[in-house]
Amino acid sequence: MLNQGRLSSADRLFRETATLFQGREHPGVRWGLGGTALAAGQRGDRAAALAAIADLDTVPVSMRLMDIHVERGRAWTALSTGDLASARAVLWNAVEMAEGWGQFATQSAALHDLLRMGEIQAAAKRLEELADRVDGDLMLARLAHASALVGGDPLVAASAADRFEACGALL
Repeated sequence: MLNQGRLSSADRLFRETATLFQGREHPGVRWGLGGTALAAGQRGDRAAALAAIADLDTVPVSMRLMDIHVERGRAWTALSTGDLASARAVLWNAVEMAEGWGQFATQSAALHDLLRMGEIQAAAKRLEELADRVDGDLMLARLAHASALVGGDPLVAASAADRFEACGALL
């Protein structure tokens, strides 16, 4: 739902996820809270994003799974408070974590977040390095977006937008 631009629906589902996992004392509550922070941060809802992070920080880390998306939630929360430097730092950490774990698709998501936050040259270079490790239409759209940003070419940007739309990613 996030990639479809349906941030409120994604937020609702992430909240339900957190509630269901919390009721079972399952470590997946972190995934729901991280997703809530990600959706809220992307739509600029500072209060909801901060509340999700505050709750997330009370949950012990007993299992490492979905951590890249949880960190993306932290980054978008930081951005929603106006702290671009911290948002970028969290994302670069997530990029390195994903690479170390061999999670190249989630690494590409964090790199694309960095592009969206203006970290163009370095993030575009790293994204391009993943081109032979991550396949699919979404990756091709991310690569086209990176190319458009690096080159400042509005026609390439329009093509990237068309690619995102074609794969249902209405960012």
